[in-house]
Amino acid sequence: MKNKIKNIALAGLVALGAFAAAPAAHAGDVKVVIGLSIGADGHRDWRHARACTPERALHKAQRLGFRRVSLDAVKRNRIIVNGRRNGERQEVVFARRANCPVIRIR
Repeated sequence: MKNKIKNIALAGLVALGAFAAAPAAHAGDVKVVIGLSIGADGHRDWRHARACTPERALHKAQRLGFRRVSLDAVKRNRIIVNGRRNGERQEVVFARRANCPVIRIR
């Protein structure tokens, strides 16, 4: 319990020191980006900030062992990537959700 209190106190002192050492900034100079997009109607939309993009799908296909990857199709709910794996032409289909889940490999 004492170690936990020590760690919390140390973290508080470090944070206080960081705020004290930071230069004064004007309100117009501060910019915080969280990955949130706001639509035309003013509502927050997290889906677009986390959704699978074609670049992420290509990168994930390479991590799955595909070589010479290329986009076959980008649709509303899925991204289809072609490539070679184990010497054969194969296709992997990703869902357009966070973390690009694999729907099917054939």
